[in-house]
Amino acid sequence: YSSDEVSRSSEMRVIGKSGKTSMSFMTALSLSLNNLMTKKGRTILTSFAGSIGIIGIALILSVSTGVNKYIDRVQEDTLASYPITINAEEVDMTSVMTAFMGQNNESEPEHELNAVYENRIMSDMMDSMSNIQTSSNNLSRFKEFLDSSSELSGYASAVSYSYGGQPEVYVKDADGNIVRSDVMELISRLYSELGVEASSSTLSSYMQLSSWQELLSGMNGEIINPTILEQYDVISGKWPQSYDEVVVAVDENNEISDMMLYTLGLKTLDEIIDDMTLASEGKKEELSSSQWSYEDILGIDFRVIPDCDKYQRGNSGYIDASQTQTGLKYLYDSDNSIKLKVVGIIRPSEDAVSSYLSGAVGYTSALSEHIIEHTQSSSLITAQKQYPDTDVLSGLRFKSEESDISEEMMSSEVYEWIAGLSVEEKAELYRELVSIPTDEYLSASVDSYISSRSQEELDGMLLQAIAGSTQMDEETIMGYISGMEEAEKDELIHEIVEAAVLEQYSKTTAAGLSERTSAELSYMLDSTELSQENISYIYNEAMPARFSDRTYEEVLKLLGEVDITKPTAINIYAASFEDKDKIAELIEEYNLSVPEEDKISYRDYVKLLMSSVTTIISAISYVLMAFVAISLVVSSIMIGVITYISVLERTKEIGILRAVGASKRDISRVFNAETMIVGFAAA
Repeated sequence: YSSDEVSRSSEMRVIGKSGKTSMSFMTALSLSLNNLMTKKGRTILTSFAGSIGIIGIALILSVSTGVNKYIDRVQEDTLASYPITINAEEVDMTSVMTAFMGQNNESEPEHELNAVYENRIMSDMMDSMSNIQTSSNNLSRFKEFLDSSSELSGYASAVSYSYGGQPEVYVKDADGNIVRSDVMELISRLYSELGVEASSSTLSSYMQLSSWQELLSGMNGEIINPTILEQYDVISGKWPQSYDEVVVAVDENNEISDMMLYTLGLKTLDEIIDDMTLASEGKKEELSSSQWSYEDILGIDFRVIPDCDKYQRGNSGYIDASQTQTGLKYLYDSDNSIKLKVVGIIRPSEDAVSSYLSGAVGYTSALSEHIIEHTQSSSLITAQKQYPDTDVLSGLRFKSEESDISEEMMSSEVYEWIAGLSVEEKAELYRELVSIPTDEYLSASVDSYISSRSQEELDGMLLQAIAGSTQMDEETIMGYISGMEEAEKDELIHEIVEAAVLEQYSKTTAAGLSERTSAELSYMLDSTELSQENISYIYNEAMPARFSDRTYEEVLKLLGEVDITKPTAINIYAASFEDKDKIAELIEEYNLSVPEEDKISYRDYVKLLMSSVTTIISAISYVLMAFVAISLVVSSIMIGVITYISVLERTKEIGILRAVGASKRDISRVFNAETMIVGFAAA
């Protein structure tokens, strides 16, 4: 009988075999194909069931790969903003930060867990602050090591050197005024215009704001690091290629803050004050929204005025010409100013996790190098180095230990100077001397005045003094005063009363001498035996300066002199936490190879604050690996079960095959061939 006739006969009963002939693999394959064609539904279903496991494995692997790539991107973008920073003067703040975060008490508590106990964070912070240690780093030698290290390029994505300060950039605003392109300058001018005294503590909260930021350069000589190129898209123009080219950065909505618009010269100080006034009056809806074309942005003209070029010769030495609008205009238009042009507008990429630039303008390291080279060729700096004992700006000699003068010599020089004064000059000096009360008189007068006044009168005096220096209303001032500590209030009242006593004493003295002639006052000065306090005052305040009040190093710093071999800070950027750890190992190896005084000390605060990030990343990777393993096991079991069920459902066919002479190996070949077909279909 043919195999088709056997399979179609429902009454057939096989009771024996005619022989032990062996079936070839091709015959088995043919039988399995024939069987599959007659049972298409089961074949399709089996193929689909088998494909589920393979699809699951592929999905898990793709998700794992994608997440790992995303993690790598997050690390690279995040670490681009948080490098390993090594300063020339390193202050160890680790203990303070640890105390602030409440991580000092990680050991087992010394008390039972039966009540609520105090954890003294503030006292730990004060103890840590009182024991803060400062160390110096020899960055010159370390820079040589970094420049010659072949291993560093394998772990670091960029290395930048800081020499203190940023380029002093100026721009013309919409009114044609020359303004400094700096956020701190804007804040200072706002305080001045609004009549608010800007204290150092108030401005310190804005110290991190900057409109200009240097773009990272690449390790292989690229003018811009590839990480920056990936984080931003150029929406108009191009990336900078030379020192005099910069880019303007906008946010994802093509917007720039009003503060940054001021530094670009697109918004004036008056416009910002008007906007603030409308907002304070609750008229925010009246604020107009401005826009500029790409061509307007690309047409902005900046000028860098190096510090060495700001000082121009005057009647008494060199003066800073940038302090006046006339002098600033001269410097702005001079050939020594460095012209910068905007060549591109950039915007964060849609897939960027974070952005490197926090300001509005990005410039290249080539500009910093150009400014350093320009400064080193300055005639003023050359002259200062040629004459290290004299201040080239004032023409006065630097004060040294040999310049200290004894009281006898000071008295001699003072009397000699007074003898050379005219009658009018002597009279004016005498009026100045007698208008200064003694310390004993001043202290006694202040104490007497305060003790004779009630607290209400003193608070009223305090209110008037604060109102005179601010624009706060009386209710706000009273609330401010009531919140002050007694010691702080007493100190402020003491300063106000002392100023009032000095003013009154000066007026009284001037009134008493008003009827005296200059000749009489001159005679009184000549006939008065000056106290040592008067002599010191005349020598330090009235007599012409004999020595410069600056040091040699301070003059060079004013002129912007920089030694390119001596950076003030080094920033090393890594693409991943693993690379960051490798860089730390390189620094440790360097420390082992140099003397104690040249060892590098630094603090990795990012590692302290983000110590759990690596653990989280590892945990995610392990979870994905577990998903893959589970999927493999489930798929294997499912395919095995399907194959087992297929065998159980086809026992009749197996019996027929065996009856017509197929061996066990032949049966195995049939199912193996069928499984191969199903597997390929599923795959």
